[in-house]
Amino acid sequence: MSLIRVCLALALTLSVSGPSRVHAEPGDMVAMILADLAGAGYRDITVESTLLNRERIVATRGDVWREIVVDPRTGEILRDLRRVVPALMQTGDSRDIIAGKPDPDPGEKPEQPEPGEEEGAEHRREAPDDPGETGE
Repeated sequence: MSLIRVCLALALTLSVSGPSRVHAEPGDMVAMILADLAGAGYRDITVESTLLNRERIVATRGDVWREIVVDPRTGEILRDLRRVVPALMQTGDSRDIIAGKPDPDPGEKPEQPEPGEEEGAEHRREAPDDPGETGE
């Protein structure tokens, strides 16, 4: 067989073999990602549109949180972010994280304020009754 016939046969075989995953339609990219995530054991998979008309996919697997952002027009993956999130933080209060409070022990009960004590009271200072009084 001549080299030209081999090249033509190879080109014909590749063109007839169908679209590969790389050449999939852009709109199918989200469906492929969802199938891949489910196959990899991810649960609680959600898809939402962003303000920039992108598709945001969020999924969890154990203590791994994953976010994938896809441009549905082009099929381009713009972000693929994975973070390990301890189970305690998943159910914790974000105000504790912002305040820098350490995570409580799993068996420890959270502190409750005393009756009559308001949250954040330690940061307030009462104003003196007399405007000329400085409190010193």
